[in-house]
Amino acid sequence: MTDSELCRYLDDRKALIVHFSHYANMRAGGEFPADLQAAIENADKWALSSCVVWAGHPMELPGDVGIIFEPCASNVVSVKNEDSGSSTTQDGDERSSGGPLTVESLGQTFNVVGRYNEWRVKGGTVRGIYVRSQSGLQAKRKQVIGGGPAPIEDISLVEVTLAEIHAAFPALRIYTHGSHGVHDITPD
Repeated sequence: MTDSELCRYLDDRKALIVHFSHYANMRAGGEFPADLQAAIENADKWALSSCVVWAGHPMELPGDVGIIFEPCASNVVSVKNEDSGSSTTQDGDERSSGGPLTVESLGQTFNVVGRYNEWRVKGGTVRGIYVRSQSGLQAKRKQVIGGGPAPIEDISLVEVTLAEIHAAFPALRIYTHGSHGVHDITPD
């Protein structure tokens, strides 16, 4: 598959490749926005689990905020129309039940089985920030629970605003899907 074929296919469907700040704490230091900032800094070193999203998709996304990758076929490590259980071992081996990017696997991406599709992307150029909607957004952050002599620190979901997201990524535009495709909603 060529880059132009991939771009045309995604553009026709107004679809974006997004690596989300996952609702679950997937790794040490995985709180928002540091998790996405680290993903941006290491995009050329890490294979990042991502979803292909489009207006009106039926998926239960793994997060509300993510980074958008420019489509480039050579950066797609694997593709599956469901959660592929992908990970990278300590030795750097890629483990995934996903397969290569082909015309067929790209088409199947839009026939989601389960909660969401999963693409692994390595070396992708970051185009912007994606948010599920313009309000009611959540991301994981470290929270102090309880008071007294032994408060507990935990990672949990908290509300985040567009202004906070913009402050964390001032050089990137913020996008979401509307009824007619992708919209820039970056605060002024």
